[in-house]
Parts: sequence; C-alpha cells; structure tokens
Amino acid sequence: MGGMKKIFYLLLLPLAIFANTLSTRLGSATPGDYIVTEYEEVYSMLCVHSKEGSRITLEEINIPWHALRGKKKEWKKWLENEAPGHSSWILYEIDLETHEMLECFSRSQNCFLNLSDSFLTTLLTLPLAKIDESSLTKVGPPPLAGKDTRNAWSPPRYLNGSKIISPNFSVYRTTLPDNETPLSGKTIDLYFDDQSPFPYWLKICDPTKGSVKLRSIDSGSGALSNTSHMPRRIPTLVGKRAGMYILSCPKYYVNPKLCDLQEKPIAFTEIREGETVFISFEKARGPAVLSYGDIHLELK
Repeated sequence: MGGMKKIFYLLLLPLAIFANTLSTRLGSATPGDYIVTEYEEVYSMLCVHSKEGSRITLEEINIPWHALRGKKKEWKKWLENEAPGHSSWILYEIDLETHEMLECFSRSQNCFLNLSDSFLTTLLTLPLAKIDESSLTKVGPPPLAGKDTRNAWSPPRYLNGSKIISPNFSVYRTTLPDNETPLSGKTIDLYFDDQSPFPYWLKICDPTKGSVKLRSIDSGSGALSNTSHMPRRIPTLVGKRAGMYILSCPKYYVNPKLCDLQEKPIAFTEIREGETVFISFEKARGPAVLSYGDIHLELK
C-alpha cells in the first residue's frame, strides 16, 4: 500500500484549468494554499510552503484516521500547532521550468530522501484534455427515451471547513505512459474549479480492477507552518579524475565562482551530470577556491 499511496500524494500536484501540463498551475499557487485528502484511512494535507522564481516548496503532512478519534479538524490550526499525531511530514522542492525534483526532506525523520523516483517529473509534463460535458458521469438513472437532461455529477467541495453549495468544476483527463509502474498506462480524471491550484477529486480508471478514487475533505488558503526553510545538503569534493575535480552537488547550487587564494578570478569549465559536477581549470596558479554563494571548497 505504501508505494501506491506515495503515487497518489504525488498526483495531487496542481493542474491548470486553461493549461495543458501538470506544472502550469503551480506557477499561480500562493504560499498557504492547501488541500486535505483521504485515502485508505489516511489524511494528507498538502500545502504550498514557499515560492522563489521558478522553484516551489510543498509540505505534505499525513495523519492516520484513528489519530483523529472522530474529531473534525480545523486543519490550519492543526498545522500551526505542529500537526499533533502526524505520521509523516515531508518537504518537496520542485523546479517548475525544468520539471525536476530538487530536494526532498523528511521533517518527521530529520533526513533527506532519495530523489531517484522519476514518476513526479513524468506527471509534471503530462498533456491534459478537457472532458466534454456530454461525456461526464450523470446523476441518476438514464431516461428510457428522449433527450438525457440529467446533470453532470460533481464531487463535494469544501473551503476552510465549510461545504460549498453548487460548486463549478472542469474535468480533465490524462494517461500515464507505459513505464512498468503500478499505474502504467492508466487513465486519470481530475476535477478542478477556478479558485484553487489543487484538484478536488481524482479517479484512476483501471478496466481490470475498477476505479480508484482520491477525495478531498477540505481546502483553502492561509495555511502556514512554522517550517522556516527547506534544509540544504552541502556540496562536497568526492575525488579527482583526468585532471578534473569531481563534486557531489545538489541542483539548486548554480553559478559557481572560482578564485585563487588572493581572490583573483580563475577561468574554469563546469560540466554537470545530475548531481555530479566536474570542474577543470589551469592549475599553474596553485590552489583555488570554488564558491557557491557562502559555501567555499578548496581545490588543491
């Protein structure tokens, strides 16, 4: 269940009402925007923590159903109070231009998580197609004869704990690529309104096993945690090869500078392959210092 649930949480990344990829709506999201979903007796609160340029940081906080003890949650207050009873608390940093996951940190376990999963980046670039109203699920039995005048079904919508009467949704469909994952080739329907960056209803269609649905129980804005920032890993020198220095360097470190010990600039070449960086320069001037902002590495 854990792997499937993780995929569902990643599917909560916003879609645009008038856009054709998964990442576009994130660009219009505001810090504090949030949605709360329920799947298999686990509630998940997904919040926009911060935005800077093309980068956005999301917080995902999970709590099992039994920890609520039947009480209705005021989710913003729950978050402000350190999310008592939570089972996991994860931060994601995403570059909306490159569709890359830059960092993933577990606040509950106080450790960085593996970034190798490419499922998220696949989702960010999936094309969307708006479903025509005539093709939507209808309310009630079909007529025996004549024109079908039934209303299209729509999921419930909640805003800051209150149910919205007669919500207006647009419905989009996308298909996951065939890549040997549990959801390979599956069709996904998502319901959105024009007031939030998050989907309110998600249905994964599986002809062999039936549909799987992910429902929302609240949404809104102004949900801010006391998480001050996304923790950072530090670039490290891991070795030398063929005259090049090899660094392990997260992708959010860019535009390095190289100087000698007298702080005079040195021309150099930088080649990046994922989080591995190769640095080469003329060494006749002796040791050098490579700087990423306030972080400095001596290259001897």
